[in-house]
Amino acid sequence: MHVMPRGTNRRLITLATFAATFLVSLDTAVMATAMPTVVTQLGGIASYAWVFSAYLLASTVTVPVYGKLADLFGRKRVFLGSTLLFLVGSMLCGASQDMTQLIVFRVVQGIGAGGIQPSTQTILGDIYTLAERARIAGIFSAIWGISGLLGPAIGGLLTEQFTWRAVFYVNGPICILAMALIWKFLHERLEHRRVRIDYLGAALLSTGVTALLLGLQGDLALDGVSASARVMYAIGGVALVGFVVQERRHPEPLVPLTIFTNRVIVACTLAATAGGAAWFGMLAFVPPYLQSIQGATPLAAGLILGITDAGWTIASTTMGRTVMRVGLRPPAVIGGVLAAVGFAAYRFVPVESSLWIPVLINFEIGLGLGLFLPLTTIAAQNAVGWNLRGVVTGMSSFARTIGGSVGVAIAGVVFASGIQAAAAAGVDPNLLMSAAGRQQVAPEQVASLQAALAHTLGDVFLVFVAAALCAAAALAFLPAKVREPEPVNKLIVQSQA
Repeated sequence: MHVMPRGTNRRLITLATFAATFLVSLDTAVMATAMPTVVTQLGGIASYAWVFSAYLLASTVTVPVYGKLADLFGRKRVFLGSTLLFLVGSMLCGASQDMTQLIVFRVVQGIGAGGIQPSTQTILGDIYTLAERARIAGIFSAIWGISGLLGPAIGGLLTEQFTWRAVFYVNGPICILAMALIWKFLHERLEHRRVRIDYLGAALLSTGVTALLLGLQGDLALDGVSASARVMYAIGGVALVGFVVQERRHPEPLVPLTIFTNRVIVACTLAATAGGAAWFGMLAFVPPYLQSIQGATPLAAGLILGITDAGWTIASTTMGRTVMRVGLRPPAVIGGVLAAVGFAAYRFVPVESSLWIPVLINFEIGLGLGLFLPLTTIAAQNAVGWNLRGVVTGMSSFARTIGGSVGVAIAGVVFASGIQAAAAAGVDPNLLMSAAGRQQVAPEQVASLQAALAHTLGDVFLVFVAAALCAAAALAFLPAKVREPEPVNKLIVQSQA
C-alpha cells in the first residue's frame, strides 16, 4: 500500500469525472428530440426504439465487467479505455448512413458508457473520505438532473441549428478533455501480478442479463407471457445459473460471490435494486401524470422533475455531516420512508389541484431518494477494501439499472390495464397528453377519462411505494456505526505482468 503520488490533483480529477458522467447521462435525453429528424433522413422507423434500447442494454450488461477490471488493472486504465470507446462510438454514430449502422454504433457507444459510471465513482471513492464522498454524491445527483433537463433542449438546438450528427460530434471535445485530465493528474503505481480474467463469466453474465431485459421489453403483457419472452427467460436463466457455477470455480471471479456474505453488501444491493425501480419509475410515470391529469406542458413537467433533483441535491449534500454523527442507517431508512410517503401522496391529489402540490410532492421524493440512493454505493464502498471497491461500485450501479428496468416493466402492466379500461369508453387516451389533443375530446369525456387515468396512475405509484419501503427495510440492516476502512489516498493496484 502506498500514498498517492504528488501531482494528483483532486479538483481536476473530479472535474474530469463530472464531465464524463454528464456526457453519459446526457446521451439518452439528447436523442429524444433528434430522433424524428434522424428517421426522416435515414428511414427505418420500425427500428426507432432500438436506437435507445441498444445503448441501454450495452451500457447495463458491461457495468460489472468494468468494475472487476478496475480492481485488476486500475481505475485510470479503465476510465481512459471506456471513455475512448465512448468517443469512438459517438463519432461512428455521427457518421452513420442508415438506421442499422446507427444501432450498431450505439452498441459501441453503450459499451463505452458502461465503464464510465462505475470507474468515475470508484475513482472518487479512492480519493475522498467517507464524509467527502457523501457531499460529492449530491453534486453527482445534480449533474444527472441537469443533463436530464438540458438534454432535450440541447438535442433540439443542435439538430435545428446544425445537424442531428452534431448531437454525437459534440461529445468529442468533452471526452478528450476528461481523458487528458485523468491521464495527467491521476497517478497509480502498479503492483505487478499475473491475473486470469474471467472471460466466460463475463460472457455468461452479459448473455443472461441481455436475455432477461429483452424478455421484459417485449413481455409483461396482460394476456400472459409471450412465446418469444419465454425463450428469452429460458436463455437468461440458464446463462445466469452457468454464471454462478463459473464464479464459484474461477480463481479470479468477475463477481466474487463471497462479497454477498457481507450483510452490508447484500443490504446495499437489494436497496439499490428497489431504489432504481422507484427512481426510474418516477422519471417514466410522473411526466404523463402531470401532462394528462394536471394539464401541465412538457416544459412544466420537466421543471417539476427538476424540483426532484433539487430535493435530492439538498439531501445528499448534507448527508456527509449527518452520517458521521448518526451513522449510515438512520438517514438511509428515513430516506426510503420519505420517498414512499411522496409516491403515496400522488394517489390523493385532486384532478383539479394546483401544480404546486406535485412540486411539493416531488421535492419530498427527491429528499428521500437523495438520502438513501447515494448511500447504497457509499456504504458498499465503505464495507470493503480497495481491491474490491470497483466490484461493489459496479454492482451498485448494475443493481440500480436492473431494478429500474424491472420496476418500470411491472408498473407498465398496471398502467396498461388502466389504459385499456379507459379506451373502452371509446376515446383515445393518447389525446390527453397534450392541450391540442384534449380539444378533440368532449369536455365531459375529458373529465371522466382523467379520473380513470388518475386512478390507474395512483395504482402505478403504489408499485413505487412498495419499492421505496423495500429499500428502507433492506437498509435497516446497515451497521449503526461508521468506519473508514483505510486511510484516504492509499491505493493498491494490480495489473497483468
